[in-house]
Amino acid sequence: MPSIKKLEVVGYKNQKVPNMYFDFNSNQLAIFLPGLAYTNDSPILHYTGSYFMQKEINILRVDYKYFDNPEYMQAPEDERKQWLVTDVEAVIQAVLSKQKYKKIYLIGKSVGTLALGELLVSTNTNLLKYAEVIWLTPLLNKGELADKILNINNRSLVILGTEDPAYKEDILKKVLEKENIEVYTIEGANHSLEITNNIIESINISEKILVKIIDFIETDMREGDYLK
Repeated sequence: MPSIKKLEVVGYKNQKVPNMYFDFNSNQLAIFLPGLAYTNDSPILHYTGSYFMQKEINILRVDYKYFDNPEYMQAPEDERKQWLVTDVEAVIQAVLSKQKYKKIYLIGKSVGTLALGELLVSTNTNLLKYAEVIWLTPLLNKGELADKILNINNRSLVILGTEDPAYKEDILKKVLEKENIEVYTIEGANHSLEITNNIIESINISEKILVKIIDFIETDMREGDYLK
């Protein structure tokens, strides 16, 4: 069983950054950055986390509660982005200072992908430059994020649905040209990676997504010999 703790981290405006750290004493770390309403307890993130738990890989869940914070929700877009990035950078610095890691996996959903983009283009940490990245419903409708994804060299998996407002076919065509990026598109899926008003098909889609995620991770493990 892992040691479970909350890291004491202060972020934007000296506010505490909610998080949960699962320590298996592993030399690998999976970092989860959820969406606003799609939390780390939502299906895809929950089961991806369960997979890492089974592999006894350390996990950092950043559990920001912006959706319930009127000050954040009413702030200008630029300030919300600065708030998010400041919080994420603070908690990641905290966890990386605890021990040395051989491998990092970054998993972002929706607004969490904005933080991923900023983190990966600005980092001077080799560990993050070589992290494996899973982009769940990245906000490709934000041109700046699309540019960042196109300019990073991390091995990446992009997953999104064709009914997601963030889905941009012209940008995806450019992304597909990148050898380091794999794209998995779900026909008819919305921003929650579900089919509206179709529970059974939504469950089936979740299973397919999880199979794709696990294959992406295990391919890296086989090639890099990262398993214990």
